[in-house]
Amino acid sequence: MYSSKIIFMYQEPPIYLLPCALGDLFANANATGYITLADRYGLMAAIFDESLPEDEK
Repeated sequence: MYSSKIIFMYQEPPIYLLPCALGDLFANANATGYITLADRYGLMAAIFDESLPEDEK
């Protein structure tokens, strides 16, 4: 009898930012005075987005 191992590779789906998403996020945070959990994830995605210029990060 032989032993076989099955290895599953999981790859995170790519994150795509909408062109106006950061501006809307900051406008909403400024108007309400709060940053929601969804806003926090949006900011995290923006930081890790390779297509953003350095000054926008």
